[in-house]
Amino acid sequence: MARIGAMMAPFVLDLDDTAIWLPPLVFALFPLLASVVAFLLPETKNHELLTTIEEGESF
Repeated sequence: MARIGAMMAPFVLDLDDTAIWLPPLVFALFPLLASVVAFLLPETKNHELLTTIEEGESF
């Protein structure tokens, strides 16, 4: 993910030519989107670690 962000950063900064407020908005929205996606991950607290693929598929 870091490489994708590093590749996108120059293009996002070029959005400054379109609107001065657009690069900060893009840089603010991506972490918010990532936090929402992380919030949707299943809870694993108090579960044993899975050791096989079959256990992972049934989780």
